[in-house]
Amino acid sequence: MRKIYKYSLLATILGLLVLTACTDEYEAPNSFSDVSWAQSFEPGNTWHVNIDEFVAFMDLSQGTLSHEWSIEEGNHFLDNGFEQGDTLDYFINKEKGLSTSDATVNVLFKNAGLNKIRLHNTFSEPVKYQYTVRDEEGNNVIVPVHSVEKDGAHVFDTTFVVDVYGEFKAKYAVVFKTDTILKITEEDLVDINDTANWKQVELEAGQSLELIDFTTVGRPSKRNWVFGSGNPSAIEDSAAVVSFYSLGRSKGFVDYSRAYPQPTAYKRFDIPLWINVSASNEPFVISGDITENIDGIVSFKVTGEVTELINEESNFTVTVKNTGTGFDETIDVVSATINTSDATIIDLKLQSPIYNNDEVSVAYAGGNIVSIDQRVLSAFTAQQAITYQKPSLFLDDAWGFEIPSTAQDGGADKWWFWPGFARSEDKGYLGSNASLKFEHTAGSNIYARAERSGLSVPEGQYLFSFYAFIEDGSDIANVELKTIWDNEAWQQIGIPLDTYSTGEWVLIENVINLEGVRNSFNFRVFEGTNPGDITMYIDDVRLYPLTVRE
Repeated sequence: MRKIYKYSLLATILGLLVLTACTDEYEAPNSFSDVSWAQSFEPGNTWHVNIDEFVAFMDLSQGTLSHEWSIEEGNHFLDNGFEQGDTLDYFINKEKGLSTSDATVNVLFKNAGLNKIRLHNTFSEPVKYQYTVRDEEGNNVIVPVHSVEKDGAHVFDTTFVVDVYGEFKAKYAVVFKTDTILKITEEDLVDINDTANWKQVELEAGQSLELIDFTTVGRPSKRNWVFGSGNPSAIEDSAAVVSFYSLGRSKGFVDYSRAYPQPTAYKRFDIPLWINVSASNEPFVISGDITENIDGIVSFKVTGEVTELINEESNFTVTVKNTGTGFDETIDVVSATINTSDATIIDLKLQSPIYNNDEVSVAYAGGNIVSIDQRVLSAFTAQQAITYQKPSLFLDDAWGFEIPSTAQDGGADKWWFWPGFARSEDKGYLGSNASLKFEHTAGSNIYARAERSGLSVPEGQYLFSFYAFIEDGSDIANVELKTIWDNEAWQQIGIPLDTYSTGEWVLIENVINLEGVRNSFNFRVFEGTNPGDITMYIDDVRLYPLTVRE
């Protein structure tokens, strides 16, 4: 009996993977039939290309009675001879139309979306093709597909699908205050040679525009708003706010792009809007919080870009108090400068460090800090500063109860629960869909516990915090939620629940001093009394190391 063994060999043709047939231990028959083709994806899978690009297909079948490639209206077969950089439209073979018996074809895609390429072969004897697919566990599985007998011939008919990404067509809106001052749709063609007739908007220094992107055509993976005179000068958010401080006239752009694994593409669109910025009639004042960064620089934002700031250090008063140590002094400002990345921010460098447990305030007596539109910064009285907070030691998803336990029904990853506590997907803080739920029904005493072990929290002072949601109607009078840090001896803090509001997420935080390394943490509720019904959710547990003044 003759045996034919067919295998697949990978090669490269026109930048695509090629499948060919070869034989092993093969006794040559007088004739034989085989079906195979060359391209880099199997039928049933999808190839992705940009519009106006081509894909090469090669039919390697042997012993065919007939053979045909066919394509959809709008796409084209190409003649050979083109090179990289050539305009492919010049190589369209109009005589072939939508079908050809050529063994090798180059197909130019002009239709955005899913495009089908059909291979229809007939044989005098049965043939099969063996697909390699991946199962749910990621293993390669061979799936044989056989020809179908029809009208005395054996027909092998298969279809390849190519997903063609079209050109970007921008769709967005620009809003000033509450008015939409510019709306661009996919049909709008911006004439960059007619800028004299573009719309205009009049802003005072410090005012903002809202930019809202609705673009879907071309399926961009990223957009970037670009305004050389804006703050920020570039921003990738689909809904963005850009402020303008520099006087004069300017315009902007929006860039769209796609990156691998999508077909890569990039295009810049002019935003047909002139932005005219004049001097502000508003006072030049501090705006927002005063904060300390990781380097100990104290910064604050103002309502305009600063262009002049010279010898202003003595006009600032930084007062530092620490009730724990009795420290109560002013700390000199050794330099006051314009932030190098954002001219609306003023940076203060202090003569000596400040600490997490300090109370810090900053005041400005007034001087000659001048904005780009020639306004002088107004004095301000003492305002509290927010000291730098080191990152939480608790950052993994288990501290947000996001992952179910595989070891305990109703449990959460890395936690162990006793009756009363359970993981819940009823609600979560700040968009989360999970939290720790405590539930008690009237009629019994409470002893509930949720524990996470395997920790190694160093000795030190910390800010411990979490968010809690206590359902309205919960009987929380005289009920404490206890937080317990364990090694050989407990450290316990009781949190009276009736001191917090119900029906909303509230932040609960305490400064704690841990003595020795702590190996586990518990939430517990155990009351000898018999309260009524209680439902509470806990989420986003954090532990921030504090650097303290001693």
